[in-house]
Amino acid sequence: MPIGRLKLSIFRGILLLVPLGLCVWWLWTRQEPEASEFERALDSALAPVIEERAAQTKLGASTSTQTRLMARELAVSSVPYLGPRDLELWAELRKRVALSSKAACAKLWKGADETFIGSAVATLGADTLTSYTEMLARGFALRLERRPLPPTPQGAVERGVSAAAATMNDADRAVFEADVRRPDVSDERACELLLTLGSAVEKLDVGGRTDFYRALSLRLKQP
Repeated sequence: MPIGRLKLSIFRGILLLVPLGLCVWWLWTRQEPEASEFERALDSALAPVIEERAAQTKLGASTSTQTRLMARELAVSSVPYLGPRDLELWAELRKRVALSSKAACAKLWKGADETFIGSAVATLGADTLTSYTEMLARGFALRLERRPLPPTPQGAVERGVSAAAATMNDADRAVFEADVRRPDVSDERACELLLTLGSAVEKLDVGGRTDFYRALSLRLKQP
């Protein structure tokens, strides 16, 4: 090969390597986004579970950072794995968030739990945040053991709605049953529906409440 062509090939090879080198440098030097108060508390609650149960191996994660981030994501969607007592705690914390802000209350009705509830719980104080994150860690631990989800009877949520409707007169019942199916209710109405339904479910027996809360958490669960 002529010297000129050889030099040109080498030059082209260097040009091709420059973007790769820049990409590697960026990956090496980039910083992880600063964790929120909720994320820091959740990391703290999850740390013993990750260490004691070989979570990195079970999750197939390549680094401890990846393990931590995967554990966070799985923990917030592990509520359906919880037992009756923790499901009661979950419902109570949702109620406290709802009562703290009409905007938060409406978001809960519209199914936005996992996009904001951690930060909302954090505003309720350190003890409440600890209770919430430790509850999520217990759900994650159960999920990590690959235990099957506890069975949930079909129609559990609908039975809760029926219990709420049964306390109303005919006119209010008709409006309520129509509004619970509407995706476009106002924030004010969404909050009314959430609190009305929650109050009715609290009067069910333990089994009915457990079934309702687990079925509801499954509907809210993110993939």
